[in-house]
Amino acid sequence: MSSPALFVETVPANQPLKINPAQVEDTTSPWLLALLLAAVTLFSYWPTFSNGFLNYDDNGYVVQNIHLQPSLTTANIFWAFRATIMANWHPLTWISHMADIQLFGLHPWGHTMPPAFFFTQ
Repeated sequence: MSSPALFVETVPANQPLKINPAQVEDTTSPWLLALLLAAVTLFSYWPTFSNGFLNYDDNGYVVQNIHLQPSLTTANIFWAFRATIMANWHPLTWISHMADIQLFGLHPWGHTMPPAFFFTQ
């Protein structure tokens, strides 16, 4: 009395395998995957929140720039569209720095947090 331990159904090579959609279950929630991705991204940015400003170009862009210190003003927004200091013309970068100073002051973590937030989206 011998019974097979495992029954395997075979399909001929020239016949495609038919899968019943009811047999395939996707139990992974897209919200769970999104939350996991956001957590991994935030975890990778976490050390940057304790860093200070860099001596590479942060002095010219943020720390010592007299046009950014009063934050978002009409005069400074007009200046952003005319300025070519730091060897570039990038008015949206200047306006972004003005908004960061308006919201977070000269705290480096505040200038790192918005990009980290947008990259998790």
